[in-house]
Amino acid sequence: MTIYLECIESNGDWTEGHVYKADPTGGGFYELSDDSDDDFAWSADSREEYNRETEEYDTVWFLPGIEGVAFKEVTP
Repeated sequence: MTIYLECIESNGDWTEGHVYKADPTGGGFYELSDDSDDDFAWSADSREEYNRETEEYDTVWFLPGIEGVAFKEVTP
């Protein structure tokens, strides 16, 4: 199942607000790609973070080994 992830935190190499397509690859990881013509994709994983404002857990997506970049799931 393809999901779409919006960049919500950037370390300078990613554009906040940009939406990426993510396809499952197994083991809970997703292959994250943008709309460019290159075939490169990043491996994305997720974690649950507690949101004190809503008192619920939010899923935050990240790129293992790349600090300071986070994504949230959005509907296209």
